[in-house]
Amino acid sequence: MRALAHEVRNPLNNINLSVEQLAQENLPEPGAIYMDIISRNSKRINDLITELLLSSSLPPENIREKRSLQNILDESIATIIDRITLKKVNWKVCLSNEPAYIMADR
Repeated sequence: MRALAHEVRNPLNNINLSVEQLAQENLPEPGAIYMDIISRNSKRINDLITELLLSSSLPPENIREKRSLQNILDESIATIIDRITLKKVNWKVCLSNEPAYIMADR
């Protein structure tokens, strides 16, 4: 598992370095949007690799905690925002002013 993580992270680091270089080039608007998408998803892949390594070394636990449904919705939207942006989907989130909570495992 660790060898695979290392093999994935090496090219991922190269991608991140390239994105940082291109970000300094003041790209026109479509290019800047794509660079932002690449950057966010590279970070997400890196976070997933870290989570995978941690979960493979620890026994699985079901840790329920009080979670805000609004925060869960925000996190869910963050994972699909790139597709929404690229497909130019018009959408609107309407949340209650009253917080709603559930017991959930992150």
